[in-house]
Amino acid sequence: MLLALAALPLWAMHYFVLLSASKKAPAAMHALLRGHLLLLPRVLPFYTVLVGFSLMAHKEERFLSIAYPHMCFNAAVALKTLTPLGTWAVDMLRRGGIGRASAGDVRRWVDRLSLGVLCVATLVGFARMAALGTYYGAPVRVFSAVSLLGTQQEGQLLPLGPSVRSLGRSAPHGTPAVERRQTVCMGDEWHHFPSSFWLPQGFDVQFVRGAFTAQLPGDFTPVAQSGSLQRSTSMVRTDFNAVNLWEPLHALNSTETCDYVVAAEYPGHAVHLADPKVWESVECADFLDAQRSRVLARVVYVPRRVVNLLQALQGDGRPWQVWGRLCLFRRRLE
Repeated sequence: MLLALAALPLWAMHYFVLLSASKKAPAAMHALLRGHLLLLPRVLPFYTVLVGFSLMAHKEERFLSIAYPHMCFNAAVALKTLTPLGTWAVDMLRRGGIGRASAGDVRRWVDRLSLGVLCVATLVGFARMAALGTYYGAPVRVFSAVSLLGTQQEGQLLPLGPSVRSLGRSAPHGTPAVERRQTVCMGDEWHHFPSSFWLPQGFDVQFVRGAFTAQLPGDFTPVAQSGSLQRSTSMVRTDFNAVNLWEPLHALNSTETCDYVVAAEYPGHAVHLADPKVWESVECADFLDAQRSRVLARVVYVPRRVVNLLQALQGDGRPWQVWGRLCLFRRRLE
């Protein structure tokens, strides 16, 4: 991130260095200046995205996916620019009688810095991926269990639901034949539903009204009603708004019509939807409570032993990590 932010200032410094050098050898420096100017429109998009998202009141990490390629490109430009700038700075110092470093020394320093940045970025990337899978992988594991409800493999994970091509043709292997459609309900954990996940045929997702008061996702118009998949995904609906206001048609008021409920339970917090007298758990997975965990221990993967050591050294009683469970509940048979 820091290298990406430094790309434009370093580009400007290199431009002025080339501009001053072109006065002494205009023919030789013309091609370098032209190539350097071509970098400018490729460096600016990162700053445009950064300013745009900084001005937005509501931001989520997934919104920044369009910025990551630009950030990597800018960081590469910054590292590449360090070599000519460093060579120029060393040359100016040597002319002033200061220092004995050569251009080869500058290249070696920049190469070591580049290697260090790549190693650190790789380690942080792996630590982040491990954190996402370990801390927040519960929704995928829990919803994968929905595919095997009512089968002999109930309680195991996978297979997932149907693909786009098989949707509407035949039920996937292992999916129970249901006499009526089954409803899987979610409350305040609605945003943890895996966006690329397909429930088995015969199952629908419904949201139950909770503490969230903005606009919830809605269903596409059924193909049987619209006449084609294209119309279902393109027709204009009246139950949506552009100001993120609550739409009552997108949520149920209670769990009375739900066959299954996905809810989270955290230490000291009662399960909002799943009354144990009415519901029994089918599948549960550990889930990190990000709001009550420390930043370092929720952003990158930290082994449990290290977390316990940090907790002991801190000594203020505030936990580094708070764990809960995300569970799939089934309505008890009366």
